[in-house]
Amino acid sequence: MGIVIELQREALDEKISIESLMRKAYLVARKLNLKEFEEWISQEQNGYKQEVPEYRNIAGEIKAWNPYHGWIPMVLSADISDLVSKMPIPTSISELQDVYNSSEGTVCLSVNGTLTEWFNSNMDFIPTKYQFFSTKSELYRIMSTVRKWNSGRRNDIYRYRKENSS
Repeated sequence: MGIVIELQREALDEKISIESLMRKAYLVARKLNLKEFEEWISQEQNGYKQEVPEYRNIAGEIKAWNPYHGWIPMVLSADISDLVSKMPIPTSISELQDVYNSSEGTVCLSVNGTLTEWFNSNMDFIPTKYQFFSTKSELYRIMSTVRKWNSGRRNDIYRYRKENSS
């Protein structure tokens, strides 16, 4: 069980890359036949194709491009503002790490075409482009959650050992 203890220790060590941690976690999940854990790791490594877990939603605000003033906050109704103040982040954990490492303090993400089209057809100004602005700490929160999940799989591993020791 040395690799499991090592995985738990490394999950708490910020110097260990999250990608390295995920590769080791995947090996442990495969070896111990922890299918749910293996599937989660695979989605974290490759990106989410369908539903994104709640912890991967980040808070922020949509801004519109104004050719005279740059990025400006949008004035939206409370209902619309609530809907667009969170953005799911389906990208792989390594891509998320790259964005985190290359950002100063603010993270700027593209708004999808459907939402851009909706804003452009429902706002009282000329069609423009939009970005979602958030803080670097929101990305850190996701990466921290992933590390915590890796270190917290102890119960699954102990259950496996108990089931397979007889």
